Amino acid sequence: AATASRATPTLHPVVVHPEEAQHQATFRVRLTRQEVGPYLVDAFTGPTEVGHLFVEVRVSDETGRPLEGLTIDVEARPAGGEGEAVNGPASPERAEVPGNYAVSLAVPSAGFWDVAVRIGPPPDVHQVSFSERVGGTDDVASWVLAGVPLAIAVLFGFVYLRTAGRRRS
Repeated sequence: AATASRATPTLHPVVVHPEEAQHQATFRVRLTRQEVGPYLVDAFTGPTEVGHLFVEVRVSDETGRPLEGLTIDVEARPAGGEGEAVNGPASPERAEVPGNYAVSLAVPSAGFWDVAVRIGPPPDVHQVSFSERVGGTDDVASWVLAGVPLAIAVLFGFVYLRTAGRRRS
């Protein structure tokens, strides 16, 4: 029997393991111990830019022990239904944290995307969903980070040339 769920808050104690502390600092938490059938699901998104939506998922039993050997498929669909969905299998090999599953999806456009995580082989598929905003590209951030020091250097160079010219007179 298939189970569908939207991200609704469920209160469970959250245990952050040392290997996850740095992971959570660089990734956005989308789901925390979301009950989905017999599973508790945590979901994180990493770099989210056009062409690259990284989703990492942890699936645990009711005690919080990560489960291995699962079939997990992740699908991203543009919010509002305009455009094509992209999907792919999540695997432990792509995950940043041992015991997790991850996939990188090639989203073709910026905007809000509805992400569905499906756990289990058919017909016993359990699903949980969340929304993610996909921005432009990381190149914009790189240009800003490179541009600020460059602008400061140009400003100091301009001031130096103006003051050096006065000393000669």
